[in-house]
Amino acid sequence: MNVRVLTSKDELDRSKSIWKQVSEYCTVFNLQEWFGNWWDCYGSDKELRVFIAENDAAETLAILPMMKYQKGNNTYLTQLAESGTDYFSVILKDSDGKAVDEIIRYIKNN
Repeated sequence: MNVRVLTSKDELDRSKSIWKQVSEYCTVFNLQEWFGNWWDCYGSDKELRVFIAENDAAETLAILPMMKYQKGNNTYLTQLAESGTDYFSVILKDSDGKAVDEIIRYIKNN
């Protein structure tokens, strides 16, 4: 399993095919288009961090949309679109949760 991270709006805009692989597990509030529009409006003082877990065949198993920002001397990693998103969740195609475990391991080690 591989985890990669989208860190720019351009990468997010080019990731539509990745999100289509898991779109049946999405609500309107966790579609790529929603996050892209939210980022355009509110993301200027934050850093994009969208974690994507893929299997060895490059099939998307999970997406964890997050953002990083500074407040005072503290750094925060929190859900992307924290204001204005009613249904935040990990977008999960992998029903046993191993993809989420891999994303968490990646975050802890990086």
